[in-house]
Amino acid sequence: MLNDLFRTYKKIIILVLIVLCMVIFWFYGCHRQQHGSETTQIWEAEEMSEAGGYRYHFQTDALSGNVVFGTKGYIAQDRTVPVRVSVSCEDKAFTGTLKITLPGADGEGVSYQSALSCREGVTSKVSMEIPSLGNASYFYFEILDSFGTVQFSERVLTRDEDEEEAEEKNIYIGVLSSQYSSLEYLDGMSLDVEDENLTLKLVRFLAGDFPTDVQELGSLSGILIDSFDTSSLSQLQIRCLSSWVSEGGSLFVGTGTGAEVVLPSLEKMLKVKAEEVEEVQYSFTSELSRAGSARLYSSRLILEEKDEWESLSFSSPACVYRKEYDSGEISVFSFSLTDDTFRQWTGRDAVIGQIFEEELNTEVGRSWADDTSLWYVKRTLYAFMNGRRLNTFYYGVFFIVYLGVLGFFAYYLLRKIKRREYIWGVVPVVAILFTVSLAFRSEGSNGETGEGFSAIRVSDAEKNKDDYFLLYQSSEGTEDSVDLVSSISSVEPVDYDYRTENVDDFSVRNITENYTINNTKNGFDIAFGESVPGTSYILKCSGSEPQADYAGCFSADITAENSYFEGNVTNLSDWNFEKVVLIRGQQYTVINGMEPGETAEVKESAVRFWTEYEEDQLEEEDDATAVGSLVEYLKQRYMLENQDQDTLLVIGITDENNFQLLSNGNTLGNRLSAFVNRFELPKSDDSDCIININTCLDEESGETSLRHDILEKNEMKAVYAFDPSKLVWGLFRNRDGFEGVIYAYNYDTGEQERILEEEDDFMNCDELEPYISDMNEMMLTYTLPAGSDYGEAPVLSLLTKDLE
Repeated sequence: MLNDLFRTYKKIIILVLIVLCMVIFWFYGCHRQQHGSETTQIWEAEEMSEAGGYRYHFQTDALSGNVVFGTKGYIAQDRTVPVRVSVSCEDKAFTGTLKITLPGADGEGVSYQSALSCREGVTSKVSMEIPSLGNASYFYFEILDSFGTVQFSERVLTRDEDEEEAEEKNIYIGVLSSQYSSLEYLDGMSLDVEDENLTLKLVRFLAGDFPTDVQELGSLSGILIDSFDTSSLSQLQIRCLSSWVSEGGSLFVGTGTGAEVVLPSLEKMLKVKAEEVEEVQYSFTSELSRAGSARLYSSRLILEEKDEWESLSFSSPACVYRKEYDSGEISVFSFSLTDDTFRQWTGRDAVIGQIFEEELNTEVGRSWADDTSLWYVKRTLYAFMNGRRLNTFYYGVFFIVYLGVLGFFAYYLLRKIKRREYIWGVVPVVAILFTVSLAFRSEGSNGETGEGFSAIRVSDAEKNKDDYFLLYQSSEGTEDSVDLVSSISSVEPVDYDYRTENVDDFSVRNITENYTINNTKNGFDIAFGESVPGTSYILKCSGSEPQADYAGCFSADITAENSYFEGNVTNLSDWNFEKVVLIRGQQYTVINGMEPGETAEVKESAVRFWTEYEEDQLEEEDDATAVGSLVEYLKQRYMLENQDQDTLLVIGITDENNFQLLSNGNTLGNRLSAFVNRFELPKSDDSDCIININTCLDEESGETSLRHDILEKNEMKAVYAFDPSKLVWGLFRNRDGFEGVIYAYNYDTGEQERILEEEDDFMNCDELEPYISDMNEMMLTYTLPAGSDYGEAPVLSLLTKDLE
């Protein structure tokens, strides 16, 4: 019947199909090309306000609006780039996509997209973030309609067009001050931190333009509040400031004569009050000897929770106090940086360098730490993936054995003994042996979602969010996609090779997108482009909140001495932990295997001191496994800059927890979870610990390799300058594996004397007295074993107390 119908109306059917094809071709082809060719666009930079900053104004035949990249138009390398777009359409409603494409090497790229919907005569706003700009020299900003037609496209430079790749990295500091002109001497100040040139750049805010969205502060490394009436800030703005600091920002607060207007509105966050203002004579340590001394108007600060604060050690009396605020830091100065005496003082720049030095060291060190940590993340993911791939060598060997069994045994031997019928039993036995042997081979896939995916998850109870690392590896080279759950707040490519040189402008259509990250209401949809078989991508995903509360995985009964800890840890969860890592400052131990309800003994003999040069873990048998590599990542992440001796971290690693990373209820088959629990350790006294005294080297010794904990010759001398406002209470040697000899200069006898001969050795205040000068300085000499001219320096820890 159908054949007869087709033969009867064949010409009509073919004609209809041709007409439909022509309509489709015209609508999606010629119409779009003509529409694009007729579109005109305007792109102009304009100032945002009298406080500075800039935005771009764009306009097409159908749309107009403004866009701000970064914080008030300032874009920082290797930081989150907030993008804020306002769009209006006059003639008709518009629905489409906002797209930002970061170019990679060899014409590749990564695109971030967000939906855009605008009603006629109504201004619509779109907010999105580029989690890490890397060091890309430019990116493309585009608006596409619902058919994918480009309505607007413009290239945005991250630095001056004629400028080659910047030799100095800019550090952006936001400033709230009614005397901003008195702080402009800070703008452009060049600093050399950790062999990297850094330039301070100021971003001015007024009370009216300070953000209420913490993401809009993404380009800033710090915020300075000085001579500013904080009562002019709204509660939303103060909450934004507090959230930004707690998420890792650094807040600097100047007081002096302006303390009475600066501090009151920040009291909940700072817990600092100011009394009378008086002139104070400050003298500075030998590290700042060229700065001399200065007499400045200073506020008498009352620190309500004094034990949370530490004074920086470069002046006497102390003039800068610093404390941790969740993941961030707050520094309060007893004077104002706008003080005329301070601004005209010859030692000004040296003191400013000291004030910002710790934050800048953290800024530079963070990128290095991330690089090394991510190396172990990649090892973890690839080890997990490789452990679940088919072992072709294993199957090849088994195939040879199988041929031998059939050829030699089944054909020759059974024929010779005239028992050919036994072959019916040989084949099933071989099949059973093969199946059983799979259980003793490397793990196979669990048969769950995503054979081309593997992931690790770090759930930190204190940070109240989860971090994920997702590996996608294409075995076919075809296009693929994955949808993430709505709790994912950002997706960032790891180790992406961005294009760093400025090039002539060309169409964005020439960029092949490796993958596109779509920001949707339900999370992120990621489309992977077609690639060479075996191509892999690693994405760092951050969760806005944890999927569940895992704060109670463990209980701990631990006692601690200076250089070690011991006790018991109990697994309260329902999971088998393959490894449990215990961390205190830079001390650690690893427990192999803990079943649900099991209590494991933590022996003090198993506790070691970690340095970034440690190679012990690389010699372990399980280093090639995902768990072994994840242990190294956790040590990098939680120990590299950990100065907290009073908190014990207990981290359990398991592959039993089916965390949900993909949407639609899917779980990955290849996965690992690490749960971080924290426990306060009882303190034996009220002393503070400086874990590594190499952070206290004087100016001359600070230029040597000791600042990197390295001895570059057989004998090295160093001078340490400790905070003169502190009492040196004790010094102890960690379990760092140093095999050389340590000498200290005795100021009473003028002789070099051997100290701290063994690991765990401790010297109290009385024993240290002849080795500490009146200026709180100490001279040490390190000697490597005979024949050694290079090696790791010992790590000595110092205990201090406030002077009564």
